[in-house]
Amino acid sequence: TGCKNYAVIKGKQNIGGIIGYGAAGEVSLCENHGSINSSSWLCGGVVGYLNGGSISKSLKTGAITGSHVVGGITGRHTGAGAIDQCYNIGNIVGSYTVGGIAGDSAGSPKNISNCFNTGEIKATSSTGGGLAAGIISSSASAADSNAPHTYANCYNVGNVIMVIGDVTLLYPVYAGYKDTGAVPVIENCYYLGTAVSGVTGGVAKTSSELSSESILSEWNSEIWEMSTVNGYSYPILKNLQFYLTAPNN
Repeated sequence: TGCKNYAVIKGKQNIGGIIGYGAAGEVSLCENHGSINSSSWLCGGVVGYLNGGSISKSLKTGAITGSHVVGGITGRHTGAGAIDQCYNIGNIVGSYTVGGIAGDSAGSPKNISNCFNTGEIKATSSTGGGLAAGIISSSASAADSNAPHTYANCYNVGNVIMVIGDVTLLYPVYAGYKDTGAVPVIENCYYLGTAVSGVTGGVAKTSSELSSESILSEWNSEIWEMSTVNGYSYPILKNLQFYLTAPNN
């Protein structure tokens, strides 16, 4: 709880700004402002691989470069647990399965809620279907169709770039689900821009719509408020300091 990192982090696998590999615990009120460079997979801005546990009220501002299963808050989230009240503003580049909040999630029912991304998310390879998304790239729930993952009250304003051959595909919120388990439930999730044909989950909003107080009526007013930071007019989280750019130590 309450950890901060400003250092540059380099490594191979299970690389995180605060924790590389975490199991059955809670990470809260943590900030990573350093950049991360991973030569392999499972790379996250706060936790590289979260195996059973939760992340709340945490953020990342630094850039990430990794191979696959890369996320602004966590690369992979398995087992029971939730990600709540987190955000990412750093740019993220990976070969595939790249997400602004999480690269992928699998297993027991879990939630990603009250999160947002402003950073550019880019997948550079068509391997594994490519897959890049503003909130979460890939999801595989348990086999029980009555126990899907839920993604709620989230938004993305960052550019999402996923290149398959000569075609660029856009998935501003959620890129797709694997062929096991239930299709995720996506509620009150939005992205900035015009409607994208074939997009999976999320509703397009104009800048004025996303800046309107009315959008907060759909979310929890004890968690969200409209930003008063010069240069950013969208909702921010009340319980976290908002950084428009990565701060110096």
